[in-house]
Amino acid sequence: MFVPLMFAALAQAPVTDSLTLDAALELARRRRGLMMVARAGVDRARAEFRGAGSIPNPTASYSYTESVPKDHAVIEQPLDFLLRRSSDRSAARAGIASALADSVLFTHDVEREARSAFYSVLATSRRLGLAQDEAAIADTLAALATRRLAEGEISRLDATQAALEAARTRQLVSSSREEHAAALAALARALALPADSLPPASGALDTGVSQAVPPPLPIDSLPSVSQARAESLAAQARLTAAQRARIPFPALQAGIEWNDPTVPDKRAFATIGLSLPLPLWQSGGSAAAAARADALAAAGRLRETRADIQRLLSETSTRVRESAQRALVARDSIMPLAVQQRALALVAYRAGETGVVPVLDALRAERQVARDLVDDLLTYQEAYADWLALLGEGGVR
Repeated sequence: MFVPLMFAALAQAPVTDSLTLDAALELARRRRGLMMVARAGVDRARAEFRGAGSIPNPTASYSYTESVPKDHAVIEQPLDFLLRRSSDRSAARAGIASALADSVLFTHDVEREARSAFYSVLATSRRLGLAQDEAAIADTLAALATRRLAEGEISRLDATQAALEAARTRQLVSSSREEHAAALAALARALALPADSLPPASGALDTGVSQAVPPPLPIDSLPSVSQARAESLAAQARLTAAQRARIPFPALQAGIEWNDPTVPDKRAFATIGLSLPLPLWQSGGSAAAAARADALAAAGRLRETRADIQRLLSETSTRVRESAQRALVARDSIMPLAVQQRALALVAYRAGETGVVPVLDALRAERQVARDLVDDLLTYQEAYADWLALLGEGGVR
């Protein structure tokens, strides 16, 4: 019968040349383009840190005049970077932290998609198997009804109902096959594999359903909050840099002058001086105001992210706990009762103690309970994937 086969499939062990969950997650981490995006983001942030607060190149100038001395060469070294260097590096350091947190989020998204797609394949495979087994039972029942109709033991109405149920189950096989093909395509996409090279998925759909929900980490250590906090720190550091940039700071000038015929031996003279920017037209106030607004917005986003993550932790832990409870009740209590009811109805029908309608009702009830069980297990696995995405570790190092 199809229900015992379902329980056997739920508990099956991985086989050779099959795709386990761990193998699927590893493939996703290794092949998905999002992981390249994550690594590139971290590389960019580290490169920006190396450039933050670096000493700017000096400016060299040469001039020739008719008056003596005629030749002038000057090198000017800006010094305003000394004001902004620490804040620029703080902003860049926070940018690295943000990129690392972003890479963790990319990794979690990739793993969640792969995990959900993997269990979706197991679920649709189970539904397809259930539909095929039910179609076989319905065909057997329709053949038995035809024989009993020929012997005058049942009415033509009962035989017609049995034949109709057999046709309906064959339709269910077709829709289940289509659903399974779509799930396979989604898994191939999640692993960045060609669909024709995807190994058969191997695993138990009820994996972990009996385990307790792992406790959440402190909310500020979660990657979404870490990213928002790093962006807020970077915005605050950029505000400090913009405020310091408003201070006029001199540039150092050093040079030589030569080609003066009136000087004995035509010696060259060294020059040294300072140049100071004059804030006549603007003093950087607009840039500082924009940086202040950015810092305020980043602080607001951090507050909102904390609130959103707190809600998601509560919501997702409840989903995991309640979906697991429903799946356990369906697997351990409701499903055995549905199996028993169908078996009793078939025995009674074969013995001529009942008509075909109670048997069909029992088959439909068992079919619905079995599909509900698969749905409950898949709901649990998807909720658990969301929970891991909130709490898991990973990312670019």
